[in-house]
Amino acid sequence: MAIEIGWQTSAEGSSEVWLMNRGQWVCKLFQQSPDASRDDRAIVKEWADKSDALDEFLEMMHLEGMFDLETLRRLLSEHAPLRGIWERLRELCSEAGDIGEYPATHIFVVPQPFPHEETQAVFPQEYVSGALEAWSHYEAGALDALRSPNLGMVLGKIGALVGQRLGLEVGPSVHFGDWLVEAITGWSMGHGNDRTIARMETVALEAAYGNDNLRGRAFYTPTFWADYRPAIPAVVAYLQELS
Repeated sequence: MAIEIGWQTSAEGSSEVWLMNRGQWVCKLFQQSPDASRDDRAIVKEWADKSDALDEFLEMMHLEGMFDLETLRRLLSEHAPLRGIWERLRELCSEAGDIGEYPATHIFVVPQPFPHEETQAVFPQEYVSGALEAWSHYEAGALDALRSPNLGMVLGKIGALVGQRLGLEVGPSVHFGDWLVEAITGWSMGHGNDRTIARMETVALEAAYGNDNLRGRAFYTPTFWADYRPAIPAVVAYLQELS
């Protein structure tokens, strides 16, 4: 797997390294000085071809002297803003399998959405900003901050990517993402799959608590993330049976 990049020339004459997706310009990653040599560009291209993830590529650019540590930290924050949410979902899903590191080349935060594959998630910046604000309040102890609609929108698409990482086809992975949204935020994604989501929740409750009389929701249950770990493999197995 490689990172697709391209170069543009700024008004000042500097070379800008851009992240690309199937030939489309996505966002600027960093800027090289006007006196950057062909060897510098070759180094950038070499590491783009070798890197399996965007954060790996940026880290190597720092090690190659393309920018300083402060710039690296800023770039990682800008281009992997949802890493904290991803890592929480990774822990939640651990009993069903490892969903891997944050997929920076599959999650894009941009001013304007662009056409993309079903295996990618593209978010307007305003949704992500709202989701991160809610997540920050949640991590500070406000459980009901998870009721944020923006967080629900973000979790739905990320949840679908998580489902795919757990072996689900694209269709069932959408159900998985929708179920995660309801379990974490209480919001319904309105995809007309309410019966499927209800059955998934019954399966989840039986796996988590041994019966379907209890109901766990992250926005009011402090132990949700630990309680629902056994639920994930059960829900994934149920969706695999449906497909």
